[in-house]
Amino acid sequence: MAFPEWMDAGSLLASLQGLLVITVLGVAGAVGRKRRNEGEHAPADGFTEMFDNAPVPMFVLGMDGSIAYVNGAGMELLGGAVPEEVLGRNAIDFLIAEERDDARANLRKLGRGEVKKKLERTLVRLDGTKRNVEVYQQPIRLEGEPAVQSILIDVTERESAYQALESALSLFRSTVEATTDGILVTGLDQSIVAYNEHFVEMWRLKPETLEAGALGAIFEAVKGHLEEPEAYRAHTQSLYACPDEERGDVIVFKDGRVFERFSRPQRIGNRIIGRVCSFRDVTERERSSRALRASEEKFSKAFRGSPVTITISRMADGMLIDANPGFEHLTGYTREEAIGKTTGELRIWEHDDRSRIFDILEREGRLKNIEATLRTKNGELRTCLVSSEVIELEGEACLIGITYDVTEKKRAEAALRASQEKFKRAFRSSPDSITITRLRDGRLIEVNEGFERITGFPREEAVGRTAASLGLWPEGERERMLEALRASRRVRDLPLQFRIRSGEVLDFLFSAEIFEWEGEPCLVGIARDMTDMVRVTRERERLIRELEAQNAELERFTYTVSHDLKSPLVTIKNFLGFLEQDVSAGDLEKTRRDIGHIASAADRMGRLLEELLHLSRTGRVLEKTEHISLNTSAEEALTLLAGEMAEVDVVVDVQPEMPEVLCDPERMVEVFQNLIGNAVRFRRPGLPVRIEVGAKSTGEGEVLCWVRDDGVGIEPKYHEKVFGLFERLGVHAEGTGIGLALVKRIVEGHGGRVWVASEGAGAGSTFFFTLPESAE
Repeated sequence: MAFPEWMDAGSLLASLQGLLVITVLGVAGAVGRKRRNEGEHAPADGFTEMFDNAPVPMFVLGMDGSIAYVNGAGMELLGGAVPEEVLGRNAIDFLIAEERDDARANLRKLGRGEVKKKLERTLVRLDGTKRNVEVYQQPIRLEGEPAVQSILIDVTERESAYQALESALSLFRSTVEATTDGILVTGLDQSIVAYNEHFVEMWRLKPETLEAGALGAIFEAVKGHLEEPEAYRAHTQSLYACPDEERGDVIVFKDGRVFERFSRPQRIGNRIIGRVCSFRDVTERERSSRALRASEEKFSKAFRGSPVTITISRMADGMLIDANPGFEHLTGYTREEAIGKTTGELRIWEHDDRSRIFDILEREGRLKNIEATLRTKNGELRTCLVSSEVIELEGEACLIGITYDVTEKKRAEAALRASQEKFKRAFRSSPDSITITRLRDGRLIEVNEGFERITGFPREEAVGRTAASLGLWPEGERERMLEALRASRRVRDLPLQFRIRSGEVLDFLFSAEIFEWEGEPCLVGIARDMTDMVRVTRERERLIRELEAQNAELERFTYTVSHDLKSPLVTIKNFLGFLEQDVSAGDLEKTRRDIGHIASAADRMGRLLEELLHLSRTGRVLEKTEHISLNTSAEEALTLLAGEMAEVDVVVDVQPEMPEVLCDPERMVEVFQNLIGNAVRFRRPGLPVRIEVGAKSTGEGEVLCWVRDDGVGIEPKYHEKVFGLFERLGVHAEGTGIGLALVKRIVEGHGGRVWVASEGAGAGSTFFFTLPESAE
C-alpha cells in the first residue's frame, strides 16, 4: 500500500489507531490457537486482513510487554518469517540493553494512564542487526484486560538522510566560504539574501552597507569607484527584468581592478526565487594576458637554457617534438636523434618504469615526481624524478615532461644513512655523556651509555623527562647554556657544572647543536667530564699563585735583605776607619765610642739574621694543629713580654672565655706576641698604654680576633704596606720590620686573613685576623 502524497506518517497513524482496536478485538484469543477454517468470517475479518497487510509495523502488547499481535510489516521489521516466531515473546527483549529499563518504566506509566505520544528506540532484529524506530503507543483493553497498541515507524534511513543532509549543508557552507569567488544571493526584489566573506573583501564593503539589506545600497557605496557606474547599474537592472536568463559581464574599477560577474537564476523546483551572482577577480589574469607573449618568449629561453631535462611530446602518439639541451646532456642523445621518435623507440625508460609511467598518465592525466630509472645512450642507468603536465601547443594536446637526475642525491642519501648508522654506533659507545633533547618541550628523547655511567640515571628513568626535572642543572647553569645557544644556535666547549644523581656537582665541557631528528627539531648535547682535570688545573693555578707570591716575596726579601744588611756593614766599615785613626792618635775615648758603634751594628745584623732565619722556618703549611682556647695563647704571649712591659705603664685587657680554634699553638703565641709587642713599642710618648685582646665567632665557621691599642696609629695609606717584609713606619722605629710579615704568614697558613684598621696618627690601631673555628 502506497501513501498518498498528501498524507504523512503521522496522519496515517492517527487514522489507523482507532481501527487497530477493532482489528485486535477481531483477532483476540487468536494467540496460541489455530486460524479459523476457511469460510468462517468474523465482523472484523476485513480489518484483520487490511492490518495484516498494512505497510506500517503494528503490535499489541500485554502490560508486561508480551507480544499478543503482530502484523506482516511488524514481522518484516523484526526479520521473522511467521508470527509464531515472536508471538508470546516479550517485546522489550527486542530492544538494546540500554533502553530496556526505560521501556519497562514506560509500560508502567501506560498502565497508570500516562501516555507518551512518541518514543525513539533502537530495535534488535532476530538476525542481530539494529534499526532505529519511532514508537507510537496508547493503552487499550483486550478481552477485558489492559493492553498496549504499538505502531512502529522505521526511521533508520531517515536518520542517515538527516546526517547526510547536515554533512551536505556543512560542505556547501564550507565550499561557499572557501571559494576564491565572491558570492552574492539576492531575492527577485533585489534584497540581499546571502553572501560570503570573499565578496565583502573584494568589494571592500562596510558592515552597515550590507545591513541595509538592499542591492541599491551596494551600488551607492561603490559607484564612485567604478569606471562606468551607469552601465553597471543598467546591466544589473536588466538581469532582474529577465529573471530566467543567465548572463555575464565585466566590471572595471578606477584603481585598475577587473571583476567578471556571472549571474544565473536561483530556483526551487521550477520556481525562480532570486539570483545568484559570482564575482571573480581577474585583474591579474588581464595583466597576465598582456604579458603572455613576453612570458612565452621567456619560456622559450628557459626551455633552451635550463640544465634540467625538458621534453615536449605529442599526446596522440607520444612522439617527441622538442627537447632541450638538458635532455641531450642527461641521455646522450642529440636533439636531432630524438625528435620524431618516441621514448619507447629510444628505449630511454626501463620496461617496468615505462609501463608504470604510462599507466599513471592514462589514469590521472599527469605525473608528479615519479621515480624511475633512465637508460642513457651508452647504457648507463640514472635514477630520475619525472613530472609531466598536459599543455596545448598550436591547438594540439601535448605533454611537457621535466626530468630531474637524482642519482647523486640518492647516493648522498645512502651515504647519509650510513653516516647516521655510524652516528648511532658512536652515540652508544662514546665515553662522554650524549643526550638528544626535544626543543619544543625540553624532554630527553635519547641518552647514551656514557650519560648513564656519568650521571647515575638509567636510560629508562631519564627518557621522557627534562634535565631540570632530573635535577641535573645547578642554579644558573641552564641559563648560561641557553644564552650561549641563543647567541649562535650552537655551543662549543662551554664550561658547565651538572649535578649527578648522588647530588655531587661535577665539571664538564659542554657542546651542543640544533639538528633535526626524525622530523623533530632537537638539541644534541655532548658533556665531557672534566672534574679531575679541573681539579688538577685549579690546584696547579693555586700552586702557581703561591709560587708567584713566594717569588714576589723572595724578590722583596732579596731587596730588603741586601738593603737592611748593608746598613750595619756600612756602619761597621766606616767606624773601622774611624777606629784606625783614633787608635793611631791614641784617643781612647773615641776608640771606645767607635768600638761601641761597631758592636751595635753587629748586634743589629745578628738580630736581622736571626729573625730572617725564624721567618724562613715559618712556612705557609702548618706542621701541627690542635683545638685550643685563644686565652691560652694570649696568656703565654703576655708571659714572654712581661720583662718588656715592666718598663712601661701598660694595661692589657684580655677578653675572658674566648672561642676555641683549630691552630698551631706555638705559631698562635707568636701572633699575639708580635701584635701585643708592637702595641707596646708604638705607644704615644709619656702616656700610659691600654691594650685590648678579644675574639668572637662569626657564625660562619670562623673566629674573628683582634688586638686594639691607643698608640700612635697608622695612616690609611700604610695599612697594606705594614705587612711587608722589613717595612717600618720610620727610620727611628723600633724593630726589624719582620714581625707583621711573620703574623701575616702564620694567619694565612691557617687559612685566615689579617688586616689593620686605624684612622691615622694618634688614633690608635686595631689589628684583626680570622681563624677556623674548632669543630664540635
